[in-house]
Formats: sequence, structure tokens, C-alpha cells
Amino acid sequence: MKNNKLIIKEDWNNDGVLIMTNACTVQRYKELRDSQYKMTPAEQEGIFFAFDEDGFKEGTNRINKHKQEGDVLVRCRYGMFGFKRCIEAHHERIANIEKQIAEECDPQEVYCYEYNNHECMYDWDGDTNAYEIVEQLFGKEVAGTIRRWNVMA
Repeated sequence: MKNNKLIIKEDWNNDGVLIMTNACTVQRYKELRDSQYKMTPAEQEGIFFAFDEDGFKEGTNRINKHKQEGDVLVRCRYGMFGFKRCIEAHHERIANIEKQIAEECDPQEVYCYEYNNHECMYDWDGDTNAYEIVEQLFGKEVAGTIRRWNVMA
């Protein structure tokens, strides 16, 4: 969704934060993005996060109450563990939300939001984080069309 009326300015009184005027989709983007972090009840029954042995024991004890025949415990990234069926459902739900973002949100607005969110105005990697998020959600071709700030070559 292209927004021809979007105006973006750097606020130098606020360390170069990007200020958007006439943004039309950024609120929807925030809603969709935030929904990614709220697990469904079924996911909560079969997924947990653990960062030490005690957390792992507590998590497995909790989800084993919901174990079904054939369930296999798997480990994902960032401390995520769970039954394979639950993790697959979780990843499918996240992919559907990302598809919605690509269909409903303006990539330039997403970039500006993430630029500020990742504090790219003084990040050693420049706008890398914000740009990679846009690229992941909208593809390389669309990401190549956005206006960028603080680009590190």
C-alpha cells in the first residue's frame, strides 16, 4: 500500500528520530506486530521459553499435562521449546500475520517505525535492523524502493 502523502522529517531536537505526518497504516502495523507476541491458548499449552535448567523443568512439567499421543518435544531459537505440532501452528500463525502486514501496511511507514524502534539514528549498524525487517516482510524488490536514513554501506 503506497502512501503518496506521507511526510517524513528528522527531529534533530530528539536525536534524529523520524517523524511521520499523514501515516495511514502504522497503527495497523503496530496492532499486527503486537499480536505476534500473544500466544493462543493452544500454543500456551504446548510451548514454553526456558533459559536455564530450572525453567526447562518447570516448562516441561507444565506442558506435559497437555501432551497428546505422538507429541515430540522440540527446541527452537531464542529459548523456545514445545511440542512440534504447537510450534508448527505458532510459526504458521506468525507467517499469516506477516502476510497481513505485507498486504495491509505501507513499507515506508514500517521502515520509519522500526528505524525509531531500533534507535537506528545512533546504532552502530545504521538502519540495518529496520531495513532487514522491511525486506523480510515485503521482499527485496519492495525494500529497495523505500527512502532510507543512516545507511551503513
